[in-house]
Amino acid sequence: MVFEILGSVSAAVWMVFLVVNFVVLLVCRDKNRPSDYNPPVSVIIPAYNEEKYIGECLGSVFSARYKGKKEVIVVDDGSEDRTPEIVKSFKGVRYIRTNRLGKAGALNKALQIAKNNIVITIDADSVIEKSALENIVKPLKNKDTGAATGIIKVRGKKNILVRFQNIEYMFFNLFTRIWDKANSNITVRGPISAFKKDLLFQVGGFDTDIDAMEDTAAAIKIIRLNYKIRVVENAVSHTFTPNTLKGFVKQRLRWAKGGVQLLKRNRDFYFRNGNPSKFSFPMITYWYVNPVIFLVFFLGSIASGYYMYFIAKGEIISYNVAVFFLNWFSLLGVANLLNGMLYLNYPINFINISAIVMFLISYGFYAYSMKRYKADIDWKDAFPLFFLSTYWIVLNIIYFVTLIYWIKPGNRGRNIWKK
Repeated sequence: MVFEILGSVSAAVWMVFLVVNFVVLLVCRDKNRPSDYNPPVSVIIPAYNEEKYIGECLGSVFSARYKGKKEVIVVDDGSEDRTPEIVKSFKGVRYIRTNRLGKAGALNKALQIAKNNIVITIDADSVIEKSALENIVKPLKNKDTGAATGIIKVRGKKNILVRFQNIEYMFFNLFTRIWDKANSNITVRGPISAFKKDLLFQVGGFDTDIDAMEDTAAAIKIIRLNYKIRVVENAVSHTFTPNTLKGFVKQRLRWAKGGVQLLKRNRDFYFRNGNPSKFSFPMITYWYVNPVIFLVFFLGSIASGYYMYFIAKGEIISYNVAVFFLNWFSLLGVANLLNGMLYLNYPINFINISAIVMFLISYGFYAYSMKRYKADIDWKDAFPLFFLSTYWIVLNIIYFVTLIYWIKPGNRGRNIWKK
């Protein structure tokens, strides 16, 4: 009974979010962008031990189309590899070196020497498309816009883990677009974003006391000044993601910890007038809170079912046991659930109906986002799509682990490079 109640609560909230986002996607119009705006820009690339990627990154920046003046700054935060040598081989780059200030501190140092008011930040392991610079700045022509962010795609699909992340990135791209349509986007992303420098100075620059998401922290402070953060779908950047489970977990723990710090220091957003507090902010919070409910329901249901149907009958490992777990961790479970409901083998209750509705909307979002953003997919992506629920469960476990930071006093961290 307890597991059913928890499952109903988790399903109800997530279904509401999916339906609301689906309605916004259908009903709200895309925001108009100025057609021609080419102000002088300062492109800032923070780097630490990026000898593998910095050359490609700079090559893409210099080959990108841009009619206005373009200043390129690389702030090397104490690299111990060939990063300085590679950067200095490019003509027209302003190279500055700092001593392990962290990404946020390095960005702040570059802001102090940037000549132009429009600054574009790009991660050193990212490659931008040729139209990215000319498109990312267009929303900043509007007086009510303080920053803009682009669409991120995954580079180098080496293995299944990277393919899972590729699907996730497409999904999140679509959600940021939906938030933008509702005038409620609060996120900016490291692979490509643009800011008005005077506003960054006004809010104290990038936070150096947060473990991650220093760019989104700056965006929220700009929102507090009553500016909007826009999403530009034709400003595309390609970035690398972790290709080992260890690297992936370390990255997501750091992101989740930074997210908790960000939410804690902006508690008043829940009661603030305006769309960000009523739409995207609660949804982001839900991603951190839901694991408590969902994992208790999910793991409890698996454990009780495994005991009731197998262990109690002396069946520990068998074909039927394998099918049982496969149903929980893949699309096979949804297919069997739908088939069972059609033939009245399973009850037609709220949880089962919610599962079917959430599946249809979620996979509709996946398909639409991959088509809209021209995702690089092939037959090998069938496996991650089939087991996508397993990937989301892993993310839920990571968010669950970071709940300790909700309880822990304070909302400060350390913005340091972690490779």
